[in-house]
Amino acid sequence: MRTILYIDTFSQFGHTNLNKVFINGFKNKGFTVSVIARAGYLDELQISNEDIALKIPESYYVNNAGSIKDRLRQWLILRFIRKRISFRKYDVVFFSFFDEIVFSLSGIKGNLFFMNHSNVSGLENTLKCFFLRRIERMGTILVFHEMIRRRFADFGMNKVIVEPLGLSLPYYNDLERHKNLLEKVDPRLSTLDFRLTIFIPTVSKYRDHFLWELLSSKSFLDFLLENRVLFVIKDDSIDITHPNICQVKSFLNDETYQAIFMKSDFLVLQYPDSFKYKVSASLFECFSNNKPCFLSDIEAFRVFNSYFNYDPYYNSIEKLTELIQISIARKDLIVGNPYNNTALLNPTLETIVTNVN
Repeated sequence: MRTILYIDTFSQFGHTNLNKVFINGFKNKGFTVSVIARAGYLDELQISNEDIALKIPESYYVNNAGSIKDRLRQWLILRFIRKRISFRKYDVVFFSFFDEIVFSLSGIKGNLFFMNHSNVSGLENTLKCFFLRRIERMGTILVFHEMIRRRFADFGMNKVIVEPLGLSLPYYNDLERHKNLLEKVDPRLSTLDFRLTIFIPTVSKYRDHFLWELLSSKSFLDFLLENRVLFVIKDDSIDITHPNICQVKSFLNDETYQAIFMKSDFLVLQYPDSFKYKVSASLFECFSNNKPCFLSDIEAFRVFNSYFNYDPYYNSIEKLTELIQISIARKDLIVGNPYNNTALLNPTLETIVTNVN
């Protein structure tokens, strides 16, 4: 029986679906999977007691304290794990998060795989590049797209494999319960007064000003009103009062977020050009739920162009307005069949399986 030790020292709730996809993928490949993660996060992952190798105490996790203190915390977590776990007894040791500097100094050895998130960013930095090369000598780096692998190759790092981010299970759509949740957020979310409901999960995350300009445009706001389009914005960085803008500033638990997501006809994912060599989890959330979206016209989104059955890309307020107008006219067609070949977006894990064999 092949064994894998799956470790998430970060244990961020935003990575829950990703971790579930890979853990289930390894199980489907015949691996016995043992998991190490934050104690409270293991319940979120729905890991059974027999599959838990070690619980990382909650005391290691504090509010964001800055990069130096965060790295110290990660080093202490790795030391905690190393004192209690024999890595050599596992066929594969898989880290779903890593800090290249911290891990290079950890002394951990084994058949190691490291999942890249933002590690590829800033490779022009000599120090960062030095430590990532050390990581490459210690094990294999996993990336979510070929363009990211090529970025590593540009800096002489070739022990890198590509596995897609993967599709999580679609959200459960309990219409009656969701209606009650939506009414509590804003009564407009549970009405049939709008022809199209569009959800923007965040305005300020990437410090891009397009959405601020969009929501300040009188012509665009008039367009929403005239065409009975409801915009739902999850963000507290702006203040806007408009009959067709539903702004959610308060914290949303997963169920309420999913209710808004499922109620929406489209999402708007606005990322800037600086979002390079990364893959958007929000885009894969749309793929997983067959939920169409509008995307800023950047390379990180363009590489998925072949999976769309409609044109999702905009680069101006005028273009986004045009796409919304088209989607009102073709709503049933687009919403009913937005994507194709999405099964190809699931990880195969064949390289890791072959490595063990």
